[in-house]
Amino acid sequence: MPQSSSSGSAAGPARRKYLARVVVLSMGFLLIFSAFSTIQTLMSTVLDTQLAFWTLSILYLSFGISNFALAGLTVELLGVRYALVLGALPYILMDVAYVIAIDSPDQLSLQYKLLIPAAVLVGIALTSSDRDNLCVKTGQRGKQGSAQES
Repeated sequence: MPQSSSSGSAAGPARRKYLARVVVLSMGFLLIFSAFSTIQTLMSTVLDTQLAFWTLSILYLSFGISNFALAGLTVELLGVRYALVLGALPYILMDVAYVIAIDSPDQLSLQYKLLIPAAVLVGIALTSSDRDNLCVKTGQRGKQGSAQES
């Protein structure tokens, strides 16, 4: 049974636009997390075991704390687009810190000075990539109806 052209034509482009946003956002997260996971695995096998333990512990601890404190604030202040870009920057910083730390294996204090602050920043940045931002980005506004879509 054919659908009415007035109801189907408006929903089609909007649906494709949201689907395109989801695909772009998903691919971005896939690339960032794949690079981060690869370097994280390399770090935990190449660097000092205690350094790897403390770096990952602090990363996930800072994520847990910031998730309670900053979850919606970042999106409300910056808008979704800028919050996601700002949330991706610490991953790049952490990857650079990993490479420098692996390149200088004899300087344990330098490794701690690089990786611990970077782990805190990445833990906070994980807050920008939670499911609520994906919902706002795709137009499925739940409780965050006031968040900007910029």
